[in-house]
Amino acid sequence: MADRVVLAAGAWSANLARQLGDRIPLDTERGYHIEFDLEHSPLNRPTCPVESAFYMTPLHSDEGARLRVAGTVELSSLAGPANPARFDYLESRVRKVLGIDAPVARRWLGFRPTLPDCVPVIGPSPNEPRVIHAFGHQHIGVTLAGVTGRLVSECLAKGSPEWITPCSPARF
Repeated sequence: MADRVVLAAGAWSANLARQLGDRIPLDTERGYHIEFDLEHSPLNRPTCPVESAFYMTPLHSDEGARLRVAGTVELSSLAGPANPARFDYLESRVRKVLGIDAPVARRWLGFRPTLPDCVPVIGPSPNEPRVIHAFGHQHIGVTLAGVTGRLVSECLAKGSPEWITPCSPARF
């Protein structure tokens, strides 16, 4: 049995924190993604047609090429249905920009945890100090993973450093 827990469940973290009595105003940014399976990618690097506000990323494997297209973030819930118009927008724009006629192979939503103050939650739960929260990094969770891991280890080893107070879950 564990005597400490790190809560780092991304967009699902607020629901878990609520079970401890922690009310954290985490919301969800939903990013729309489509992929095309292609014989050869028309791109050799990630590209953004700025006027359309989405990214196209070539992905290569032994089976061939894929093109991932992502963009059009919306604030919504984890449970809300996908907005088909956002998928359609990505598909029509990438077809216009690259002239792709292959069918869309996959569509999905990516969920990003977002907070009203844009500051992640890192530190002990105000209601259960054996639980360390570490979530809400907006779009840069992977980028901040290393430093967040260091901060979490400090919280677990010696308690939360004073300078991390702006990230405290108690700020809500």
